[in-house]
Amino acid sequence: PFSAGMGFRVARLSDRHVELIVPRRMRNEDDEGRIYEGALFTAALEASRLLWLRHAPLGGFKVHLKESAFRILQDYVGDVRVRMELTEMQVETVLADLRRSQTAVTEVSLHFYDQKEKSVAEACLTLQLIHTPELTAP
Repeated sequence: PFSAGMGFRVARLSDRHVELIVPRRMRNEDDEGRIYEGALFTAALEASRLLWLRHAPLGGFKVHLKESAFRILQDYVGDVRVRMELTEMQVETVLADLRRSQTAVTEVSLHFYDQKEKSVAEACLTLQLIHTPELTAP
């Protein structure tokens, strides 16, 4: 993907949690040494896609952004970590919708932390998940 050159690193990934590191590097920084807000938002999209892909049914699976809200809470320096968690109920509801109509809409919240574990930003994304079932031979 286009974000490959940004140096994101997966620090933690399970069925319910993802943590992605957005490194402080020249490509991601403004002239004040802060990571661009756009880089943080891109990391939020990548983290949410990565976590939902762990639950993707067999076949084609796409994650599209429908709406978003992004807010900087306080100034930050250095690497930033973005974290997201899914509840079991959310996963089951989305998978049921995908089985029924091949599409589902869900909201996710992501939180950003600096190196001192201070909350520095947050994002709320409305995602449309689309499943194209795989054809199998009888």
